[in-house]
Amino acid sequence: MTIKEAMHKATFVEKTATIKEVAEVMDRKNIGSVIVGTKNEPLGLFSERDIVKKIVSKGIIAKTAKVKDHMSKPIHTISLNKRLVDAMNFMTEKKIRRLPVENNGVIVGMLSIRSVSQNMKYSYMRSRVLPSFREKMPGFW
Repeated sequence: MTIKEAMHKATFVEKTATIKEVAEVMDRKNIGSVIVGTKNEPLGLFSERDIVKKIVSKGIIAKTAKVKDHMSKPIHTISLNKRLVDAMNFMTEKKIRRLPVENNGVIVGMLSIRSVSQNMKYSYMRSRVLPSFREKMPGFW
C-alpha cells in the first residue's frame, strides 16, 4: 500500500495566527493538526497535543499567543513515493503521530498514525485474510 492511498489533505496556517485561531480551524475542519507555513515552505507542525502540552498546561493565553512560538519543529516529512510501511517505521523511530507528505519538496498531504494503522490493517486483511477465506468457501464467492 502506498502513502498516496492513505494520506489526507494538509491544512496550512500562517505563522502569525493565534493559537485560538488555529484551534478554531482545527475544530471547523475536524482535524488534529495543521502545518505552519506554506506547501513550499513548511515551518512547523501544530497539533491538538501541542494545545494540551504547550498551551493549556502552562496557562498560556490562546487569544494572543502566536502559533510560531509554540509549533513543533523541525518538521519531518516523507516522500510521496515511499511505502506506507516506511512511513510507519519512520513515525515510530521519530516518535511522531503526524507526518507531512512531500513530492519534490512541496507538501502534498498529511499522514496520521491513525490513517497509517487503518490502511495497514486493511492491506493486511486484503492480502492475507480474504484469500484464505475464499479458499475455504469457494462457492460463496
